[in-house]
Amino acid sequence: SSLVKIEGADGAHVQSASISVPLSRTPIERLGSRFPFSRDVDFPVSCTFSVSAVVSTTQAANLVTILDLGKVDADIMIKDSTTADAIQYRMKGLKIDSQSFSSSIGSNKTVDLTFSTQIGGPKDTANGIFMSGIGFNSVFP
Repeated sequence: SSLVKIEGADGAHVQSASISVPLSRTPIERLGSRFPFSRDVDFPVSCTFSVSAVVSTTQAANLVTILDLGKVDADIMIKDSTTADAIQYRMKGLKIDSQSFSSSIGSNKTVDLTFSTQIGGPKDTANGIFMSGIGFNSVFP
């Protein structure tokens, strides 16, 4: 699969990116208790990743080629005040859901992309959203 890097994306100036991971949970009941024993996550979890960018260059592409890409991966890097990498979000197994362009006289062309992936379970490492980061100071005393 190919790797789409949000940081330094060619031909686009990313304005915003958002990740949505709705975790619905089912209460598990047991005899002898009025309250749920546990609330397990309902799998598969459908996650979405949306990007909005200002287009600086355009390139012709065939719709069939775009749809035939299959699953792609994407990284979002968040930098600290010294421009060193601080947090990385990696989305694996993304499929494109929608792509829209907007253009008007006198303003920049913008593109909005929406991708989705599913997390199959707690041990699914081929699909889903992964986060890693670095910390220097303890948050709690």
